Amino acid sequence: MRRLTMEGRQMLRQVVVRLRKQSGMSVKELSKLSGAHPTTIKGWLARARTEGEKGLGEKRRGRPVGACRKLTLAAEAWTRSDRQG
Repeated sequence: MRRLTMEGRQMLRQVVVRLRKQSGMSVKELSKLSGAHPTTIKGWLARARTEGEKGLGEKRRGRPVGACRKLTLAAEAWTRSDRQG
């Protein structure tokens, strides 16, 4: 999965959901076919059920910008300006 491009991952999710709808394959079979973990497949199917196929796109990953900062923005700006001047 990590080696696929963003478009490739999205297409794989859509194919898995369509296979489940059309042929009724089990999660185990879909997992073997796609190479994704069964828990991942279950998550895709649940997301498709609640959000539709539009919800199968990439989600934002990683920490939010500014999370886990030790300094406030003002203190950080002051520190940077102090070093430059």
